[in-house]
Amino acid sequence: MSVDLHQHLSVYDYMGVVVVWAIFFSFVFLFSCTCLNWCFINKDDDITVFEKWGASRGSKWGPHSFEIIQKRMAEQSAMRARVNAE
Repeated sequence: MSVDLHQHLSVYDYMGVVVVWAIFFSFVFLFSCTCLNWCFINKDDDITVFEKWGASRGSKWGPHSFEIIQKRMAEQSAMRARVNAE
């Protein structure tokens, strides 16, 4: 009497890793876009990458208005130009 201890895995078993990975990073992305970007960013904080990306496409992804985002992006570009000129 012998016991077979070999596991027989199918393609579905290996796809579970990919599905869990995709669900986890989708949750992290959605959490960072919603909770972190809307609840923990104040009006006097720096512009986030999501806000820059959204403003260039005409959508609001944070607490700052389009005018503030454009103003701060122009200030950052001027600062980079001054640093590069030195």
